[in-house]
Amino acid sequence: ITQIFDGEQPDVKATPVGGNDEIEQWLLGCFRFDLTALRRDFTIQASATPDGGANIVLRPIATKLKEQLVVLVLTYNAANQLTNLRSEDPQGNRLDFVVLKAVYSEKLDDAMFRVGP
Repeated sequence: ITQIFDGEQPDVKATPVGGNDEIEQWLLGCFRFDLTALRRDFTIQASATPDGGANIVLRPIATKLKEQLVVLVLTYNAANQLTNLRSEDPQGNRLDFVVLKAVYSEKLDDAMFRVGP
């Protein structure tokens, strides 16, 4: 669902994530919180939320990414599911995404969602 302005009719479409699109691959890595993939392109800072979830702040280290992105903030609930994603670009644009529904194709080990010891 894409809605640029409040009060505007949202654009709704369902598409698979992934493919050959580089941005979609980064987003897919965020959904899965694929540490190996994310550490190639981002610094990672994590903090717990009061509801038992986590906020993960990703700042690009890859030059190509820095041209498109200043920060990604991922919010996970207590069940380790991505609920929100905020991006900010160098031009000052901020995009907020709310994940209403996500279909996961396989069970992921809970250890994949932990940062630190």
